[in-house]
Amino acid sequence: MAGTVDPSHEEVLSRCEEILQYTFQDRSLLEVALTHSSVASTYLASNERLEFLGDAVLGLAVCEELYRRFPTATEGEMTRIKSVVVSRQACAQVAASLGLDQLLF
Repeated sequence: MAGTVDPSHEEVLSRCEEILQYTFQDRSLLEVALTHSSVASTYLASNERLEFLGDAVLGLAVCEELYRRFPTATEGEMTRIKSVVVSRQACAQVAASLGLDQLLF
């Protein structure tokens, strides 16, 4: 799949890039990121592996920000804040507010 993008998805990919204000060098990665496992031709063609990686990256970024913003917070306090900020519900709300939920394949 790398390097090729279904022409019928071009409009969706362009809209996603517009919302994110980012142009992907490899649009096939964006297409995979937007592809739910229920419509993917194979497990590897779905967004689940990228979701795994993205969860880790988001968690790291949030942890670093919490560490910097709250220099006197305990590990437990930062863990509780992180669990709310990177929860499935919080991420879904952000995605919906940006309209990304309407772009999933």
